[in-house]
Amino acid sequence: MIKKIIIVCSITLLSLVYGSKQVTAEMSPDGYDQMDSYQNVSAYTLNGEVYIHDINTNINTKISTQHSDHAFAGLTVLADGIYWVPYGLNSSLYKYSFSNKTVQKLIDFSQISDLEKKEGVDIFNMINNHFFVYNLGSRADYNKQYDLNTGTSYGLKSQIPVDGFSGENAVEDLYNFYNPEFALFKTSPSERINDGEDTNPNKVTNFEYYALGDKQLLSKAWEAQGGINQLFGYRITNLDSKTTTIIREHISLSDNYQFWNNKYSNRYTIGDKSTDVLTMDPNYYRFDTQTGQITKTILETTSANNKIVEIRSGNMLLWRDATQNKYFLYNANTDKTCEINKDGIISNRDTNITRGSISQEYAYWLVNNKIISKKLTCIGEEATSTTPVTNTNDNTTQTETVVLPGNLIKSSTSPAVYYLGNNNKRYVFYSEDIFKTWYSNFSSVKTISPTQMENIMIGGNVTYHPSKLVKITTDPKVYAIDKGGILRHIKNEQVAISLYGSDWAIKIKDIPDFLFINYTIGQDINSASDFDPRTINTQVSNINIDKSL
Repeated sequence: MIKKIIIVCSITLLSLVYGSKQVTAEMSPDGYDQMDSYQNVSAYTLNGEVYIHDINTNINTKISTQHSDHAFAGLTVLADGIYWVPYGLNSSLYKYSFSNKTVQKLIDFSQISDLEKKEGVDIFNMINNHFFVYNLGSRADYNKQYDLNTGTSYGLKSQIPVDGFSGENAVEDLYNFYNPEFALFKTSPSERINDGEDTNPNKVTNFEYYALGDKQLLSKAWEAQGGINQLFGYRITNLDSKTTTIIREHISLSDNYQFWNNKYSNRYTIGDKSTDVLTMDPNYYRFDTQTGQITKTILETTSANNKIVEIRSGNMLLWRDATQNKYFLYNANTDKTCEINKDGIISNRDTNITRGSISQEYAYWLVNNKIISKKLTCIGEEATSTTPVTNTNDNTTQTETVVLPGNLIKSSTSPAVYYLGNNNKRYVFYSEDIFKTWYSNFSSVKTISPTQMENIMIGGNVTYHPSKLVKITTDPKVYAIDKGGILRHIKNEQVAISLYGSDWAIKIKDIPDFLFINYTIGQDINSASDFDPRTINTQVSNINIDKSL
């Protein structure tokens, strides 16, 4: 019998390795409590609940209302919120939104396919705000991917007979002879990967996945034949175009590197590989995802040189030189190493540490069931200062940023961006896709204090810019958006071509069902004379005008 050997770390999907000494969020085994961070936001699970950490006060607050009796398959923090999935059968994907501070259930796994009704969610990871990958299986590994925007599931959709065995009574090991067909990760429709060919039932192909920014996946393709694993290629999948390219193939096991999710870069990431068969201490390398090649050895860790990695992520490495008692930080994006002020750093020598996570500027440790955080500042670099503004009413000095209606704003403790309306209320951008129909970049966003933000009430959600084509995910009708979030049904294809050109279909944007309440239905567009996209696009130049504020 073939036993499938998988060599990846957990939250990066889709399997586990225990041997590295550093404390990482990725070392969480199946169903254990999880921890993750994004920029200056961190979250963790404990005793079946989800908590968020306030970096200013060091207070940890419970945010979930969905208690899990079986711990969690995974938790991911992204720019717009916290995503998590309870472990096991009957699981759902939940999201805590930074913008409105509410929890939503995004999808019930049992509704995806028959297999999810029989196999519990084992490992989960959110890549961006609509695409996630997950692992199923109590008897074997079923690796799948799901796109919330399209409702498309990639991978095995039901249990398929293998060598005459199928269903609940199948021999356990025989499931290892068959793996899902990963159509998304094929480089061509004719490529035979994971299609269970009858001519060679002992041949198994599987993938390991790692995020590169929020638009790409780095994958390693493995082939198991005759009980021996062979690594045969690195691939990049673009999640927007749904295309996969091989960046390097026919790789020997000596070129097999372990990776972590990299939320901040789509070019360089950190890979590690152990060369010491006795200690299994890994060395760390800068990996170029465009060429599939190592460009630099970052750090060698051996018992002789006393260099120990404390926390790592896809693009950051925090390590300690035990001989000098100094700490260093490496950034794969900039390819720079600097010494870090060691005050406040918690070493993995502390046996109370159960998890660790690192983002661009902060390190987090889960110690005695609560998160401790530290801003990582290179020695010699001065912290950015702000100019105090004097409040003449009480003669106290406080740091504030002057903002005006029409400004884009965000809190210093959250990545969520809002529009400040003429009514002095803030409006939520549910997704970056909506944001980019109004703005080309984030350069004009002003950062304000949490106290300032708390004093600005939420006024509602920003809708897609008028003139855009949209459809509801569960409704085939295509609408043009008019001023004020009014949806006008385009009655036929000829009208759509007249207004938006022959490529009108690729311009359609999907609105999730739960955001439909932000829009209202208006009059149908029966002919090209009923609506002018160019005119409405020009007339509604900002969100204040769109919402008549």
